[in-house]
Amino acid sequence: MAAHGMLTAGDGVVVAVSGGVDSMVLLHVLAALRTPLALRLHAAHLDHGLRGPEATRDAEAVAAWASRLEVALTCERAGPLDRRGGSLQRAARAARYAFLERVADRWGAQRIAVGHSQDDVAETVLLNLLRGAGLRGLAGIPPVRGRVIRPLIDVPREAILAYARALGVPWMEDPSNRTPAYRRNRIRMDLLPALAREYNPRLREVLARTAAILRAEEETLDVLAHETLRRLVRQRPGGEAGLAGPDLALLGPALCRRVLRAAVESLPGRPRLPARHLGALQAWAAAGPRRGRCGSLPGLACWWDGGDLVLAAGASPTSPEAVALPVGVPTHAAPFGMTFVVEAAEVGVEGPPPPAPGEVWIAAAAAPDPLAVRAWRFGDRFRPLGLGGTKKLQDFFVDAKVPRPSRGRIPLVVSGDRILWVVGHRIDEAGRITAGTRRAQHLTAQPAPPTG
Repeated sequence: MAAHGMLTAGDGVVVAVSGGVDSMVLLHVLAALRTPLALRLHAAHLDHGLRGPEATRDAEAVAAWASRLEVALTCERAGPLDRRGGSLQRAARAARYAFLERVADRWGAQRIAVGHSQDDVAETVLLNLLRGAGLRGLAGIPPVRGRVIRPLIDVPREAILAYARALGVPWMEDPSNRTPAYRRNRIRMDLLPALAREYNPRLREVLARTAAILRAEEETLDVLAHETLRRLVRQRPGGEAGLAGPDLALLGPALCRRVLRAAVESLPGRPRLPARHLGALQAWAAAGPRRGRCGSLPGLACWWDGGDLVLAAGASPTSPEAVALPVGVPTHAAPFGMTFVVEAAEVGVEGPPPPAPGEVWIAAAAAPDPLAVRAWRFGDRFRPLGLGGTKKLQDFFVDAKVPRPSRGRIPLVVSGDRILWVVGHRIDEAGRITAGTRRAQHLTAQPAPPTG
């Protein structure tokens, strides 16, 4: 634990406790360190709503153990799991970490402790190897990621079980951990024991040590990729990133792949790109400028604009549906990867302050209907401020040299049928603040922060 710099004296720590042996031992260990390290502990348990009476039994066991150790506990039941991102296990994991983050925020905790062991690292390395993974996947589970720490990451599960038996730590068995329906369980119960028996009895330790070496190399190469990305990237409207094609072509395949991955992960919404899709993106980049888009990248749009390779999160938002922008409530417009805020404001005789990038002031009289944000529709027209007449939005984009693939990604703030703001470009003449304007709406549009 000390080798990874996980804890500082006085830290507040939320401890994830499922009821299994790893997490129950973790709570016991941290409770023993509470006085010497002046730790503030708070336990957290989430019922995923998947196991009926067994889940109630687990929650009761966790509550009893936390009470015995004099650690406060937050226990909640998860709502319906969002499975759009993949498997039930992935959805449950996302819900669990979101819950832990909420509890940590509520209690002002600096750290979130979870009970992964050395065996979990070995299983993860083998699982990712069988799936096909690069350095990131083979680096296993990091001891520290953000404020999440794994104090037992270097401890074999056998030692954790011995600790629990010797000190009377109770725990509950989860039958789902033994069902062969899950690949990880088959690796734990069948493949790892067979490899250890036939080839190396210390295989788990070897895999964990190998993962640590690869993780250090991954971190070093990741720093290099981000430094290279900063030299190549050109930020564009609508949360897009443009990479200088000639410079990208000079990179070797390994560094190019890493730079592309870093560029994708820097986009608003931070889309996940599996290895096979990252390979398709790299092939598209290597082929050089051409018309059209790379069509095999779910959740990511990619095209060439002159000599730049342009990346944007999500497909072009062609749906005519608009996203309402209520006053005073930050609103995330997912198709554009942006967060909008609308505020009512009074305007003095001196007028509003000069707008910063990503914000505008619009006369309230120009917006009789509630504001909303939507994508470009065929036939859209507006009166660009300062041009003195109505213009087709398509012609405006041509004059502004907005590439065709980018046009559907530019948000339009509207009131009813009137376009009031082509975000990143121009407001409508009707929204002009004049000497007689006293009421206005202050609008900001910023890239949404990365997730995950």
